[in-house]
This record gives sequence, C-alpha cells and structure tokens, in this order.
Amino acid sequence: MVTRLETAEKHRAAVITRVRRFGQSGKVAAYLLEAATADLSDPGIRQEFLDHAPTVVQILAMMDPQLVDYQSFHELEVVVCEDTGNYQRIDVTLNSRGRTAASLLEEVCETELVAAFQGPVVQLIEEIHDRVTAGFEVTETGDPITAGPPTPDFITLDVESLDFSRFAGGIEFTFGGTFEASLSTSLVRSSSDGDGTEELQGDAVVSGTFSIVAVWDLTAEPADMSVGDCTIINWEQDLHIS
Repeated sequence: MVTRLETAEKHRAAVITRVRRFGQSGKVAAYLLEAATADLSDPGIRQEFLDHAPTVVQILAMMDPQLVDYQSFHELEVVVCEDTGNYQRIDVTLNSRGRTAASLLEEVCETELVAAFQGPVVQLIEEIHDRVTAGFEVTETGDPITAGPPTPDFITLDVESLDFSRFAGGIEFTFGGTFEASLSTSLVRSSSDGDGTEELQGDAVVSGTFSIVAVWDLTAEPADMSVGDCTIINWEQDLHIS
C-alpha cells in the first residue's frame, strides 16, 4: 500500500495539471468531456453514440491509426494449489495486438489463457518466496539467520503485453507483466551472547517485471502447447527485520 501511495504521489502534479488544462480547453474538449461522462444507460444517448461515434473514430484514424486502438481488461483466476483451493488473480490488459494473440491462442491453439498461465504463475510465486527467503538469510546482521517459509499478505500480477510471432515450425507467444508482493516470515538467529536463539519477524515488499514464452509446434495437436518458464526480468526488494 505504501508503495502504491508513493507511486501515486509522483504522478499527482501531472494529473492535476492535465485535469485543469482539460477543463479549460475549448468547445471540442468540452463536447468530448460531456460525451465521455454521458449516461449510456439512457436509450436515446446510447443511440446517439452509435450514430455519431464512428465519425469520431474515422477522424482519429486519419490523424494516427494507433489512436483508434483501445485497451480491454480481463480478470483471470489461476489455481496455485489444488489441495487448498488457493488461487491467484491476474489482471490482463490487451490492446489490438494482444487481443489478436489471445484469439489465436484460444481458437487456433485451443489453449485458454488460464491454462497458459497455470504453470508459470505457480513457478513465479515459488521464485518470489525463494528470493525473499534467500534475501533474509544473507542479511548482514552479524549472526546467521534461518528463515521459514514466507507467508504472502498479498501478491498482485498484471499482464500488460501479449504478442506472437511466426517462425518456420510454429508460433511463439510472449507474455510480459509486473508483480508486487508483501510477505512476512519467521526468522531464527543465534542470540548475541551465544546462549540459545532468538525469534524475529521478517517483512518484505518486493516488485519487478516478468516474461513468459509459450511455443506451439505446427505439427503438434492443438492444445499441445509448450509453455516455458516464467523469467523475472527486474527485481526490487525492501526487507525489514524486527
């Protein structure tokens, strides 16, 4: 939560400036603002959108084809432990290219997004746990520390890109995203007087980016896709011992 608030604070001035500028713009901006905040549950207003919005889209396409692209948002739930029924939520953001890749994955390769994420997400969570454990055990406190299995307070996974490419023998899909997590773990350290041990608590806040690659061999049966490991690209951690 602190990390998210700090991120929001960094963008505060820019957001205020853009909102004020938009509110003071000319007639076109005022009309667009009114359209963006219109109540589409009203049948009359909804019909006006259907009648006139295509013209606006065509104008945007003439200015820059990329302006007519839009992002769609999906929420997936991946089971990370069948015995306990625990699952991990994944927020997926897709642009036009991503939606094409998702359709190809599901309709041609007959592999649902949830199935493609299953193994890599479990692996990513295990890797986060292992890195946090290792981080505490190498902490320079003067005495060796043994860390227990971390318990996550929360883990958020956001898939922000989905792309595909064709090669001689198949199709390769690439997923990219970010993660944030807060975890706590019990620590055991030899007491400073050398007599016995003392129990401590470790708290960790970690974040980073990850990548997943999946390959479908064109000679293989549909749904027989090879999903590779989840690779952590960037890793940041903030560890506290108390």
